[in-house]
Amino acid sequence: MPRAYAETYPNGLPIDRNVQAAIDGFLALGYEITTFTRQDIEQDKFWRVAAQNPFVGSIKTITKHFENLEKVPQRIDYPQPLNSHLHRTVEQMPLEEALRLEEPVFIKPVETKLFDGALYDGSEIRRAYFADYGHCNVWVSELIKGIESEWRCYVHQGRFLHASCYAGDFQRSPNWAVIETMIAAWENAPVSYTLDVAVTKNGTIPLIEANDFWAIGSYSLGSIEYAEMLRDRYFEIVGG
Repeated sequence: MPRAYAETYPNGLPIDRNVQAAIDGFLALGYEITTFTRQDIEQDKFWRVAAQNPFVGSIKTITKHFENLEKVPQRIDYPQPLNSHLHRTVEQMPLEEALRLEEPVFIKPVETKLFDGALYDGSEIRRAYFADYGHCNVWVSELIKGIESEWRCYVHQGRFLHASCYAGDFQRSPNWAVIETMIAAWENAPVSYTLDVAVTKNGTIPLIEANDFWAIGSYSLGSIEYAEMLRDRYFEIVGG
């Protein structure tokens, strides 16, 4: 019987609902579940089985797991083949340089989840938010104007599997053909990923960002599909 490893607290409870969704999916797929804690990964207890069994957990813990294996994946925030779908300027620069910009922008870290991306408008309260992050590199994006809704689109093995509205008016859905065009354009995409897109008042559908699936929550995706997508991306990263 195949086995999956899931992160829990020391008391045995899953660390969040996404891990619980993954557990539910793996159980439905016939997997046995072995649990582990953050401390187990810090001590690199599972290196012998890491290439043969999928691991799911928090971004921080799974990042450490990949570091242990020397298999940390590259970021995929703004794939070059999808640049024409951004509908705005997005560039990388040091945080210190970004904080000298005069126009409002959206700033997010290049390093995975170093901090949550946020609006920067030059105000002291916004400057204070970024003050603790030193000399890191960041992505700086022009603001998308007139957003009416935002959607997360799930892609597995090149197939558009599911979409979930996570902000705005759920009745303002994208033109799904545009999403299919994005998927077709990204020929070297990971086996599992998501595309976050906006629907704007003027009808454009800008790509907000792409997300690597190992670091993505389930939202309204079914637990079986969630587990399958996590598993396939995990093995693609570690080479199992």
